Amino acid sequence: FNVHIGAFEGIQEALARIGGRAYAGESVRRFTANAVDLGEKPSVPSAIAKYHCTTLAQQVATDAMDVHAGKGVCLGPNNHIGRGYQGAPIAVTVEGANVLTRSMMIFGQGAIRCHPYVLAEMQAANNPDHHAGLEAFDAALWGHAGHLLSALARSLVLGVSQGRGAATPMQDHGLRRHYQRLSRYAANLALLTDAAMATLGGQLKFRESISARLGDVLAMLYIASATLRRYIDDGAHPEDRMLVDWVCADACVRIEAALDGVLRNLPARPVAWLLRPVIFPLGRRARPTTDRANAAIAEMMQGLNPVRDRLTATCHVPERTDHALGLLDRTLRAVLDCQQLEKRIMAAVKNGVITTDHPRERIEQAAAADVIDADEADRLRSLYALLMEVISVDDFAPEELRAATRTDRDQARGTNPTGHAAA
Repeated sequence: FNVHIGAFEGIQEALARIGGRAYAGESVRRFTANAVDLGEKPSVPSAIAKYHCTTLAQQVATDAMDVHAGKGVCLGPNNHIGRGYQGAPIAVTVEGANVLTRSMMIFGQGAIRCHPYVLAEMQAANNPDHHAGLEAFDAALWGHAGHLLSALARSLVLGVSQGRGAATPMQDHGLRRHYQRLSRYAANLALLTDAAMATLGGQLKFRESISARLGDVLAMLYIASATLRRYIDDGAHPEDRMLVDWVCADACVRIEAALDGVLRNLPARPVAWLLRPVIFPLGRRARPTTDRANAAIAEMMQGLNPVRDRLTATCHVPERTDHALGLLDRTLRAVLDCQQLEKRIMAAVKNGVITTDHPRERIEQAAAADVIDADEADRLRSLYALLMEVISVDDFAPEELRAATRTDRDQARGTNPTGHAAA
């Protein structure tokens, strides 16, 4: 279609997801690691980081595979994403399977300890000093009642105003609306948590799907908060806002879906009916990013700019072109360098000056017709060679595959090809 792959909207959606999730994952890593550096033992944030960062990485690997298509399927030295795609489930399933982490650990281990009053109520109820326990319980109970009423009022008011009016940092760096939306959802989470604990009691830990959805709300609030923190720590570069906006929009959509899921599945139906107009007085209003925003992120990711540099700051990109990733980076730079030359050739094709359809032959016809000079022709020939190397896939003769299989089998058995035991 005479349109480069990155201009297709389907590819742009995938690239936007890759960019947004990469930004979110690195934000969570920094935020959580900083807590550890400060001497804290953030068990709940660690569970959130483990579950969501590994899931985000798996989703990124899937999108990358979709973009690369056959190039990512044919394994070999030239395939720079195949093994990463294969290895993504390892992080998801080990060191605490993500299904278990989501359904039992994220919300379950923090519901009591992180609540401002429930733990105090339980300790007071078990106090052997009856008089002191009663006084402590009364104080905690009245505090809990005030907390519940505050969450109820905040949920209703902030739901109607869509978060407007909620307090924000003095220097919000233009992120006011994001802070306000998160404040609204935090009030919703506090209210629904109290409702679930009051109606389900000890059965809440066995209602894993409800616990998982409440954990999803908590995790999305954490991820969005970490993203806002990273944006500020990086210097609040305005050009990074598109990534921040993508992450926060995605988090808000997921939060509302999780809140709706809790309300639809809460066993105490009258309570759920009463809470729905409080939590969603105007209905579900969160929206994902627009196609235009996705296109802007995709365009950024296909260029050389400070935003892309910050996004890939922790990635090692070798300069050698005999390395698949180094070759890809070198080719990107060559493509960008030759963009104007490609446009001149396409104009010559439309004007009938160049008549062939083969990209390599077009270069020679363009040089012969003085559309490009000799130096420009050499640059385009080099680019064509790089492109052919990038899109080529590994191809092995049957005897090479048989030899590789035999070697792998011998190594697994602890013997070498001669039949002797390996040292």
